[in-house]
Amino acid sequence: MIKTMSDSIFHIFSDERFLDLTVYQYGYEKCEPLHSYGPFVRNHYLFHYIISGKGMLSVTEKDDNAVYHMEAHSGFLIEPGRINLYSADQKFPWEYVWVEFDGLRAKELMEEAGLSNDHPVFHPIPIQQQISFAMKCCV
Repeated sequence: MIKTMSDSIFHIFSDERFLDLTVYQYGYEKCEPLHSYGPFVRNHYLFHYIISGKGMLSVTEKDDNAVYHMEAHSGFLIEPGRINLYSADQKFPWEYVWVEFDGLRAKELMEEAGLSNDHPVFHPIPIQQQISFAMKCCV
């Protein structure tokens, strides 16, 4: 089922046959200034990739609160069972795509990608570094 709202699109999956990694929904949103979500606890993993703009993620666990400021070409992971709040910047609100997923291997796969509650921010490897790495591996 695909749903659309002004400046956002998302799809909800109804097929739960895949146990290792199941996608529940994905979407896109171009946020208004200071648009926020939370504080909220998720039931599944949620990953956002920022296309443009800026924003912040606040992660609360017990008495500890960590705040991460991010911008285009980075992403962030929200783990299930954690209190999170994320908000678009006032001057340069973010535009992002997101995917909600879970499964028996979801935590393991996120850790292999270097993402966890302690390290929820994703920064992609620059393309030149990727090419260099591929050349070394394949030659």
